[in-house]
Amino acid sequence: MERVHCTGKGNPRVYTRKKNKDNSCLFHRVLGKIALIFNISMDSTALLNLLLQLVLMGTVCGIPVCKHPCERTSVYNELSFRHISELQDSSVAPWNMNIDTVSDRHPENILYAECKHCTLKNMVAKPIMIEVSVYHNITGPAWCKCPFNLAVGCTCVQKH
Repeated sequence: MERVHCTGKGNPRVYTRKKNKDNSCLFHRVLGKIALIFNISMDSTALLNLLLQLVLMGTVCGIPVCKHPCERTSVYNELSFRHISELQDSSVAPWNMNIDTVSDRHPENILYAECKHCTLKNMVAKPIMIEVSVYHNITGPAWCKCPFNLAVGCTCVQKH
């Protein structure tokens, strides 16, 4: 611990704190600004109580974070896509169309292909995948934009 003299506008103050890399008084300047806003003394118990409440509020009501590989965005692009082909029954690798539903995701319902079997010898059916963006609303105008791997059809590939 060390005693540090922080100077700036107003009266210089002396604080006891752990020494940090840049030896700045930023934390104490922020405390001073909070004290000015709420019209309380830097030495008062009220300031400490206010800081404790702010810390607890930030812990409990913290800003939601998107899980990897999602990214936070304030822009939500309405996705509009649908299957328009009728190839799933006439393909050499036929597939069924299923619905993936997640209530807090936009779009909530996504139609995807599930491969049946390959009709060619020594080959297997594999899905044809594309990546689309889906959105999860995390709070107010904030969204998590997440990649979603979507099977749009199936094809036959050689067995390994």
